[in-house]
Amino acid sequence: MERTRCITCGSYIEVGRGATEFACPDCGKTIGRCSRCRSQGVTYRCECGFLGP
Repeated sequence: MERTRCITCGSYIEVGRGATEFACPDCGKTIGRCSRCRSQGVTYRCECGFLGP
């Protein structure tokens, strides 16, 4: 089983503990975000180039 990593910092995440997974609005690829990067509003960039808050 593959574990999900935060797209911004690369740490492994556990969805439901402040972390989340969602589909990229442009390409639909699954994006993972850790609670720390979410709370700090760190910008992320999907492989397709989509830039999000």
